[in-house]
Formats: sequence, C-alpha cells, structure tokens
Amino acid sequence: MYGLPDTLRPLSAAEEQVMFAVWACPGAAARRDISQKLKATGWAAATVLNFLYRLEDKGWVKSGKEQNRNTYTPTLTKRAYGVWTMRQRLDAVFGGDLA
Repeated sequence: MYGLPDTLRPLSAAEEQVMFAVWACPGAAARRDISQKLKATGWAAATVLNFLYRLEDKGWVKSGKEQNRNTYTPTLTKRAYGVWTMRQRLDAVFGGDLA
C-alpha cells in the first residue's frame, strides 16, 4: 500500500484530524496536548481519548507511559501519510496516470 504497512486500517475523517494533531506535537504526546491542538473542534476529552484508542487499535499510534500519564506516538510520519494519500487520489481520479 505505497510504503505503508498493510496492518494499518483506513482512517475516518475525524480520525485523520486527530492524527494531524498527534503529528503537530513534538515527540510522544499526552491526551491533553492532543486535545489542545483540537480545541477548535469542541470535542470533549473523552471523545479525543476514544479516537486515540481507535487509532491505536488501527495501528496508527502507539501508546506508552510517561510518569503518571499515557502518551501517544505516531507509527509513521505525516510525510509518509501525505505521499500515500496523494497516490491514492491519483489512482482514484486519474487511474494512476499523472499526465
């Protein structure tokens, strides 16, 4: 799947927003840091946490512990996701033909 692990399952639009927030955080991020990046959505902390659980289940993030809080780290880079997304759209819209 264009360099992405086959174990990754597709993202919903809302999950993609959460992934962009995870990528915007330097290093491993706590739920509070991720929620701060998603402030404009108005989502409750529990909603963000639910999305993080889903993303971990789908293989997009790994969770860890830092002192007394859970942290989340992306399993691939934003750039890799961007390349995959563009290639997927190219295939869907133009049948893979860039010209």
